[in-house]
Amino acid sequence: GETAVTNIQPVIAYQLGDGWSLSAGDLQFSYDWGNARWLSVPVGFQIGKVMKLGGQPVRFAINPQYNLRNDRGLSEWSVAFTFTALFPTF
Repeated sequence: GETAVTNIQPVIAYQLGDGWSLSAGDLQFSYDWGNARWLSVPVGFQIGKVMKLGGQPVRFAINPQYNLRNDRGLSEWSVAFTFTALFPTF
């Protein structure tokens, strides 16, 4: 009942060609209205590649981020590696 937080996640991407993409990544900005301050202000990017692995389309990506909010107990740097199996529609 006391929670007043807004999360904003911009989605922006650019296809580089040959299965490669560059995007803003998994940036999640958080603002605490109760304390009138930003909780998370990340900057980063994600580079990904779509390819076939054993005939199955998959996407690999790496997403390094730096959090401009340097609060005690929060990570300044993070790196996420993702693997996504892609299934065509039937």
